[in-house]
Amino acid sequence: CICEEPEYEMVYKRTVVRNNDVIMDFTMTYHGKGNGFLAIYENNATFYDDEGNIYEARKTIEGDRINMIADIGNTGKPVQYLESGIPIKVRITLKDVDEFATKFVKIRLSCAHGEFAESSEVLISNVPIPRN
Repeated sequence: CICEEPEYEMVYKRTVVRNNDVIMDFTMTYHGKGNGFLAIYENNATFYDDEGNIYEARKTIEGDRINMIADIGNTGKPVQYLESGIPIKVRITLKDVDEFATKFVKIRLSCAHGEFAESSEVLISNVPIPRN
């Protein structure tokens, strides 16, 4: 995984498929001084699969999540403070993925981090989608 901000390290852990929903687990570790902050913008993410499909995260006008859910630290929220050096679980669920897709070639996540919630992009490549 490539994070624009070098103080943050994202590591791929696993992918699980339930029906056509793909659940991806990562850990995020902050390596800076003091505490870090991470927020994943659930309305600004793009996924590209090996079947040529593009999935963009969407929300309703009211702000309800439609097809992508980000959960940081098993809190049910896409926002979390991070203590330096301690990995925190990041789970991303994408709904209604093509049944023939076997991997995400690229994932672009837009995040906010740091004391002043600076924006940056996390690029993730070649995330497998295991099929039975």
